[in-house]
Formats: sequence, structure tokens, C-alpha cells
Amino acid sequence: MTSPTHPALPTDRPLLDPPPEYAKWRAEEHVQRVTIWGENSPWLITRHEDARAVLADPRFSADATLAGFPGMRPQAPPRAPGQFFMMDPPDHTRLRRMLIPAFTFRRIEQLRPAIGRICEELIDAMTVRRRHRRRSRRVVRPPAALPRDLRAARGAVRGP
Repeated sequence: MTSPTHPALPTDRPLLDPPPEYAKWRAEEHVQRVTIWGENSPWLITRHEDARAVLADPRFSADATLAGFPGMRPQAPPRAPGQFFMMDPPDHTRLRRMLIPAFTFRRIEQLRPAIGRICEELIDAMTVRRRHRRRSRRVVRPPAALPRDLRAARGAVRGP
């Protein structure tokens, strides 16, 4: 008995748009089975309201370390410290509640000048490196550096 064949997960993207297959599936089949690697064929959710329903349903998990999780690779990458987006409640909920106050509209507005400065520095660094064609060095700092820089900026906003 042969296993059913599902379309491969589309990866070719025109610029920053999603692959064209997504629009077709969104219109015709809101939930589509796809093949990622080998016989790993998870379900692809193409509409916002369906994605919200899945994310709110406790029968589904975000924990890629669980057996049978449909990951992009055969082995799940180890979870880095503080990587709570790959956790399920109640751990995810506890950490999220701790972080919510740091990301209110008011707090982000206070940090806007620091965020702008950090972005300008990153763009300047990319421009300089492009001009010198140095490809051996990293162009952008890891995303983890941004929260560190924002914590420093927050201290400057609050004052001594």
C-alpha cells in the first residue's frame, strides 16, 4: 500500500509575497495537507480565522520538541533559553504575562527613538559592508541583541 502524495510545501516566493499556491489554496481548500520532507505531511492552514482557531485549540501544540511534531527538519532544534513562543500553556502564558507590560503602546512609543537609532546603525553597517563587498562578516546582529539594546534604552528613558 502506497501512502498518498501531497503537494510539496511551496518555498519559491516572488519578492516578499507568499508563494502563489497559497492564494489558490486559500480560495479553494482552506486547510491543505503538504509534504515538507520524507513522509512528513502536516496540515497547512491558509486563512487567518482558521489559524486563530487552531492556535486557540489546546489539542494543538507549539512545542517542537514533542514526538511527532511536524517540523521543518527531521530533528527538532533545541529550544534556546527564553524562546517561549515554542511553549504551550501554562509556561507560555506565565512568561507572556511577564512581558506584556514591556510592550504596551506607551512603552514602545517611549522606545521609538532608540529603536530608530538601532535600525539606522544596522542599515549603515549593511551599506558600508556592501560597499566594501565583505561577505565573510555577519551583516546584521542577531535579533537577540535588539531586546538587550532596548533594555539599555529603557533605562535611559526612565532616567537614574
